[in-house]
This record gives sequence, C-alpha cells and structure tokens, in this order.
Amino acid sequence: MARHYSDEEKELIGEFFLRLGILTANEVEHILEWQKKNPSKRFGEIGIEKGLLSEEELKKYLKEHRN
Repeated sequence: MARHYSDEEKELIGEFFLRLGILTANEVEHILEWQKKNPSKRFGEIGIEKGLLSEEELKKYLKEHRN
C-alpha cells in the first residue's frame, strides 16, 4: 500500500526508489550499510558509485522533493 506524505513529511530517498521499483529492499539496505561506514557520503552518491542508481534517477528524486 502506498504511503501518502503530508507537506511536513518528506519521503526518504530509499523509500522513493523502492516505490518506483528502481531499487530493491536489499539494494537500499546495501547502500545504507555502506553509508554507515562512510557517513560523509550521501545515499544517492553511494548508489551511483555502486552502479545501483543513475544520475538521472537521482535528479528525478531531487526534483520531486525540493522545498
């Protein structure tokens, strides 16, 4: 079931890519685990480096979730 977000909430990046079917739950977990080891890197940056996301996919997320 799709979750609806209020104006005060933001959909987490991993949830966004899961909802669109771009990433699997395992891939999101993999990125989050890598991020724990490299806290200075952002989710999208790691996803691109690991070949799990494209720059276009990340741009789509950023465009949809700007304030």
